[in-house]
Formats: sequence, C-alpha cells, structure tokens
Amino acid sequence: MKTFRKLLAAASAAAVSVTVIIPAMWAGAPADAAGMNAVQLVEDMGQGWNLGNTFDCTNTWTNPLTPKDIETAWGNPVTTESMIKEIKKSGFNTVRIPITWQQMISNDGTPDQDFLARIKTVVDYCINNGMYAIINTHHDESDWLSNANDGTVTKFKNLWTNISKYFASYDQHLVFEAMNEQNIDNSGMMKLNQAFVDAVRATGGNNSDRLLLVEAQTNNTQKALEGSFSAPTDSAKMVAVSVHYYEPPRFCVADLTSDWGHYETWGTSADITALRNDFNALENKFIKNGIPVIIGEYGVNTSKKGGKDKQSMYKFLKEVASYALSKDGMCPVVWDMSVRGDDDSGDMFYFNRNALTWYDENIGNLFKEVGGGSSSSEPVDDTKTDRITLKASDIKQSDGSLHIDLTPYRNSGATITSVLVKFSMKYNGTMATSYGAGGAVCFENVDASGATHWASSTFNLNKGGDIVSAEIPAVIVAEDEAGNKYEGPLAMKYFDIQQWWAWTDPAPADEAGQTAENAKVEVEFGDVTLVFSDPISVGEPQPATEAPTEAPTEKPTEAPTEAPTEKPTEAPTEAPTEAPTEAPTEAPTQETKASMYGDANGDSIINVADAVAVLQFIANQTKYPLDEVCLLNADIDGDPGITGNDAKVIQQVDAGIVKASDLPLKK
Repeated sequence: MKTFRKLLAAASAAAVSVTVIIPAMWAGAPADAAGMNAVQLVEDMGQGWNLGNTFDCTNTWTNPLTPKDIETAWGNPVTTESMIKEIKKSGFNTVRIPITWQQMISNDGTPDQDFLARIKTVVDYCINNGMYAIINTHHDESDWLSNANDGTVTKFKNLWTNISKYFASYDQHLVFEAMNEQNIDNSGMMKLNQAFVDAVRATGGNNSDRLLLVEAQTNNTQKALEGSFSAPTDSAKMVAVSVHYYEPPRFCVADLTSDWGHYETWGTSADITALRNDFNALENKFIKNGIPVIIGEYGVNTSKKGGKDKQSMYKFLKEVASYALSKDGMCPVVWDMSVRGDDDSGDMFYFNRNALTWYDENIGNLFKEVGGGSSSSEPVDDTKTDRITLKASDIKQSDGSLHIDLTPYRNSGATITSVLVKFSMKYNGTMATSYGAGGAVCFENVDASGATHWASSTFNLNKGGDIVSAEIPAVIVAEDEAGNKYEGPLAMKYFDIQQWWAWTDPAPADEAGQTAENAKVEVEFGDVTLVFSDPISVGEPQPATEAPTEAPTEKPTEAPTEAPTEKPTEAPTEAPTEAPTEAPTEAPTQETKASMYGDANGDSIINVADAVAVLQFIANQTKYPLDEVCLLNADIDGDPGITGNDAKVIQQVDAGIVKASDLPLKK
C-alpha cells in the first residue's frame, strides 16, 4: 500500500491526467512499527488529520471543570470512535490530538488523571483502528509555556515525564510532540526541545525509542530552515521536525476583512514552485539526514468570510498532501476545527463530526484519493453504500419516537457503527434563556449464550443543532437492575429513538414549576441515517414501517431498570445435518479436524451464538478464546483465517440462506 500511495501521490503532484483504480484500505490491526527507523515510521504514518478545537480548548466559565467541559468548550461534540472510523475511511492514517494542559495540571506540571484517562480513550480509538496518534502541548504557549526560563523548563519536563510514564506501554503508534507554535527564538526552542527529549527518554521502556516531534520558532518553515535551528541530540535517533504550512498566509489564513492583505486564488506555476521549493529544502536539511518531517498543520480558510476561490482551495490542499506524500518520510496533517457556526463563521472546517460527513464532498474525495482510500476517478458501485437514510414519516410512532426494524440488515455482513438523527427543537416559554433536551437510541445486545439484553446509547440535543449522533460500540455492555453485566454485539433486532428529558435555564426553583417549564421544550425527530462499518447492498429490503409487536410502545421517563433476560424465541431455521454420535474412546491418531462446520462455540448447534463467538474472538482473543476444534469449525467462508465474514456466513445459515451441509464454502 505504501508503494501504491507514493505512486498515486507522485501522479497527483505532477498533475498527470490518469484513471486510477484504488483498492480499499484495510482498517484492521495496526502495522508492526517496531524496528522502523524514524524516516520509515513517518512514511508509514501516511496523511493525517487534526482533531482540532477539542482538547486544545480552554474553558473559563465552568466550575468545577471536567475533561468533558474542556473537550466541548468550543462547540464540538464529545469525540467518538465512529468519528475516527470515518476519518480512517477517508484515507487518513494519523490523527493529531492537540492538547492544552494549562487548566488540567498542577503548578508543578502534574497532569489531572481524569484528563489523562480521557486522552487515553481517544488515543485508543485511533490505534485500535490501525492508525497513529500524536499528542502534544498546544495553547500552553499563551499561559505558562511562554519562555525557556529554568522554572518553565522544570515544569515542562515534569509534565512530559508524567505523560510518558502514563503511556509507557504504548508502542510506536503513539507519537509525542513537544510544543505548538511557541513564539520563542530558536535558541530557546532548542533548549525546550532537548529538555523534552531527555525527559521522555529517561522514563525508559517503549519511550526509549518512541518517535518525538520537535519544532522551531512558531513552527515556521523558514525558521526551521535557518542555520540557527537544529534537531536535539537523541541517542535513539527517533526525532522528527514539525512545521506548519499556511503559505502564503494571505491566501491560507486572511479573510476579506484582513487589513494586511488577502488573496482569493492560488495555483499558478509560481505558487506551486514556491511550495515545492519549501518542501524540497526541508527534505534536503532534515530527511536526507535521517530526520523526517511532519507538516503538523496546513489548510485554507473555508468560511464565506474567507472569500477563497474553491478550485484554488482544492488545488492547495491537494498539492500540500500529494507532494508531501511523494517524499519518503514526510507526513501532511490537515488542520480541522470542524465547527461551522450558523453564519458560516470559523475559519478551517472540513469534517462535520455531528453528521460524520465532509462539509464539502469534493474535499472529502480529494483526501480519499491522495490517501489511497478511493478516488473520484474510481468506478462508482451504485449498488453499495456504507450508510442508509430512513425517512422520519416511515418510522415515526404515535408518541413522536422512532422505531427502526433492523432485521433486513441482519445478513448484510457489516455492522452498524453509529446512528445519525436529525431533529428540530424549540422552546415555547419566555422564562429560560438556555434550553436543551436529551434521549437515547435503545436496542438489545446478544451475549455468548444467545440471550439478548436491553441497552441504550444516550445523546444530548443542543440549541442551534440539527443533527445528533449516537455511537453503537462493537461490543455492547448491558447491565440489569441487579448490576449484572452482559457483553456482546448488537442483536440487529430494532432501534427505538426516544426523548428522555429536557431542561431550561433559568427555571423555577420548585420541582413542579421546573417540570412545567421543561415541558415547554418541544423536540421533533427527523430522518435517521444508519452508518455501517463497510458498504452494504442498497438492494436489500428496507425496514418495515409498522411498529413490531414486541417493541416498546411508549417512551420511558427514565432508563428502563430491567433488561430482557430470556433467549430469543425463534429457533434456527435449519437443524445441523448430523451430531456427534459419541465421544471418542481413544486419543486421535491424526490431525485435529472440524467437528461441525459453523459450530464456533462447540455446543453442536449452529445459530447466532456461534456468530457472536466468532466476533468476540476477533475482538479479543485472550478474553474470548476458541479451542482448536472450534477454530476449525468457525473457518467456513472459503478464505483461510477467522474473519467477520465467517460470522456473516453463520448468520446466513441461521437465517436459512446458506445450508449447513454446504460448509465450508468453496471459493
């Protein structure tokens, strides 16, 4: 894939008119980064995306302050794994997670443990989806990290010592970046960079050779190229240099009101030559000396106020990404604040995290093409899609909730990763200045025994919003009233989308008055989009519109206190073709063979529980092992190895689509 990506990037950078057929990127376990040198590692990082305006936020109006208050302070929703999965689909292999620590550290630089835990969760989203993650110190330059004095260096080293120890077990897919756009001269930056490297290396373990990212003054390209800047000493030789590329700033950053100049267009031969000369100079100074380069941020003002020509915008984004990727050891990471205001305010917003789509489809396709995910020139398969939208009028119940029958998608071979719900909300009172509501997508999971259990994924509805997403984890944990927990994937029976609460502020102090005021918040759900892990056939039947007999008929005022405990009532549509007659009386004299193809859990029955056993094994082989016979039983799709497609075939047997006697399938 790396060779293919480089050929594609070179073709894009050279503006060659070609038709490229691009294979889908595999999103499984991360490649083994052990043993790679710094240049090879950055080459493997591909292109990257910034989770901007998230953990780099500051919040001066909330007390006490929680990690979530920081994460959502500037308008973005809570980060979910579904967001990272969509970024992966779009051709990215690296996520930069900017972090401002100033409100989440003590005076000596010791970080808050809850904040670290939340960062860890998002890092895990990236690495578990086969990607790299970069974490840094971001807007701290405006607070305590504004100089290279000895006291600052001590606090800086203590912060990175604590971060390093916390993530000591993580392999090379986690990258540490020292700082971000510090306006300190190069001598001060080099002092801080060396302190950073020394602090991380001193913690040992995987930090002994973790890739470390350093920068010159303000991350400026020309400052990095000056003779006054050099990379820090590192015995591991695992240091990379970061620059930010908003050149020329009159095009990339300036808007129509800027009094220092504004360019609307970009893309002349002189523009392209200037960009390539900059990247060539970075290559000559650093990469050719074993120090890779990460373009930690680049982008163009996408707002109406920015006043940029769209074709010029596309040219710039593609040229930065493709020309960087055409070089060994250079990784471009686009800046994305993601939030777009009602008046199209903001500056660089590309990916809509609420809708899990790109604001501009052309930009999304551009990144897919450069990253090797897919291309606008790739033949489009109109029979498949990774998302299906259902009209509200087809799924709305009498109480305003929505009900979706999932059984038509049970045998699609893909899993549902998230549910996107359009909504409108208004307040019919006069007292409150702020208001909102919340609810949940309700469903059932299925455990290893085949029993189903009620579960839900809650969401908040915010004033000014029009779409909300609810994540459906691959392994759902359901809990009953007694505190018993049941793990398993989605049962693919139904989704019920319900409003559970509303709030107003200010509201009457008495409970009755507050309830009456909250009732003035009116929510109406709209169309629903189901997002799948992989494309499914659009020719499959659409969900039934009538309410099922077993679905809840009214919305609960609080989360149900008891989950269903009985097993599904339906029986397999086809019995196993034969059962073992009796246990062997002596040890086998030949190699182990399958006892019953499709029987992954060894209970001599082929049903949905076997599919669950396969999916759990794929997710965590240590926690959900299969013995040697069950492994042979489970490998039935005609391809060697246990994959999600084996689980799909088992479901097809359970549904009567495939005969058990035809297993294993032949390719």
